[in-house]
Amino acid sequence: MNFLAHLHLSPGGGLVRVGNFMADAVKGRDLSDYPDELAHGIRLHRAIDQFTDSHPEVRSFRRHFSPHLRHYSAVAQDVLFDHYLANRWEELGSGTPLTHFAQNCYAELMEAREFLPDRTQRMTDALVRENWLEAYASEDGTHGILVQMSRRTLPGNGLDRTMEHFSPHRTALEVHFDRFWPELVDFVTAYSGGPGEAR
Repeated sequence: MNFLAHLHLSPGGGLVRVGNFMADAVKGRDLSDYPDELAHGIRLHRAIDQFTDSHPEVRSFRRHFSPHLRHYSAVAQDVLFDHYLANRWEELGSGTPLTHFAQNCYAELMEAREFLPDRTQRMTDALVRENWLEAYASEDGTHGILVQMSRRTLPGNGLDRTMEHFSPHRTALEVHFDRFWPELVDFVTAYSGGPGEAR
């Protein structure tokens, strides 16, 4: 899952949400230097990623893109799943408008900036400046995010052309998401007491 899903699936928000957001930039298992809630968010992120990567519906979704994107198909899947979540936020979120949720997340991340690794600080600046969490809701916004991600990786990665392959098959691919998402929510509930409130 990409940024929106990880932020949403963070019980209580706050430092749990911050830890879930920054986890990709944190190495190693020793998290003793972090506050307990932040460490919980990092562990939750890793558990979500492990559950996601091993899920058969996710593997089926990625196979659609693997001929074009190879190992970047996992990146495309993460972003596209955030697109489905944002596009259907009233149904899949937890009752708070996406705009309000996004602004609350941005405020929490900026307030906890001291904990963020350097690369995550730079990503946070882009996330806030360009309002990625709301941009996921449209295909054009999602395309823009993929183009930016493409520029940060090796040339020829193909991420900037993801929507060309996605748009004609959007409805069919959404079936995989619809089968996967409730199971992910149940997993997070069992792991830490419930998905985050979309405040």
